[in-house]
Amino acid sequence: QQPISEAQLIGRGARYFPFATEEHPDRFKRKFDADLNNELRVLEELHFHSVYDNRYISELTRALIEEGLKDEKEVVRQLKLKESFKASDFYKDGIIYINERIVNDYKDIMSIADMGVKKRNYLHKIATGRGITGALLGEDEKVDVIPDAKQKDVPVNKIERHIVQNALARNPFYTFSSLSRYFPNVKSKLEFIESVDYLAGLEITFQGDPKQLEDLPNVEKLEAISGLLAQIEAEVKQNITEFIGTE
Repeated sequence: QQPISEAQLIGRGARYFPFATEEHPDRFKRKFDADLNNELRVLEELHFHSVYDNRYISELTRALIEEGLKDEKEVVRQLKLKESFKASDFYKDGIIYINERIVNDYKDIMSIADMGVKKRNYLHKIATGRGITGALLGEDEKVDVIPDAKQKDVPVNKIERHIVQNALARNPFYTFSSLSRYFPNVKSKLEFIESVDYLAGLEITFQGDPKQLEDLPNVEKLEAISGLLAQIEAEVKQNITEFIGTE
């Protein structure tokens, strides 16, 4: 099973640090297979050393094929254009227009909704002794009901600012440099918290025992805000477009 495990490790490792260069802007494509002397080629290589070279390497190669990380057999084919096509006006005089791919600066992003965060309510279930983080509520989504549980909607802008700031500080996605990358029109963390286009436009639905809801503990508010931020992060990352095409 060792070659299979290491083949899976190679697959995970290939996804840890995809990178781009000016000449090769596609982060998820190998760049230097035909450029053996490029100093960056080492970033796309893994070296294996084994006492039992032949058997181990052959088993690892087979495992890579089974995992879909390596082609079993490479085939080179030559494709030829038909003479009739080469004689056509399209082939002789046709023009192909290709737009330029440029780095997305997200300058048109004016709210979290513009980055794909459409839902406005986040459910946080309160259980005895701990909070259970739920999910953003949609119109058609069902939520498990706790016996005798009640719900209380709390706008994010009604939660103490220091609690929201604490939750932001716990998540590295919400450093100001990261916020500036995806929300360049946000001038400060405070604006991200207080603007209705961002956090202040959201609500958290707390669900629990009526007595718990009367006086929400700060720890529950912190857990709820943290869950809300994690959900926003996940949705934003699903909608990130690193490059856009020119018109």
